[in-house]
Amino acid sequence: MMKRAEHYPWSSDYWYMYPEAIQPRLMKVEANLEYYVGTLEERRRLYCETMRGM
Repeated sequence: MMKRAEHYPWSSDYWYMYPEAIQPRLMKVEANLEYYVGTLEERRRLYCETMRGM
């Protein structure tokens, strides 16, 4: 078991942390970010903070 999501090779965490990376076609990062308030950049940061707090 990985201690941090970004260390897991199949984690989607990478696309949240690096928005300039090309996402797989089926990946819809923005769908999860709709649950957060703020600019797109703020919502990405909040998502990453939430995942690290788990």
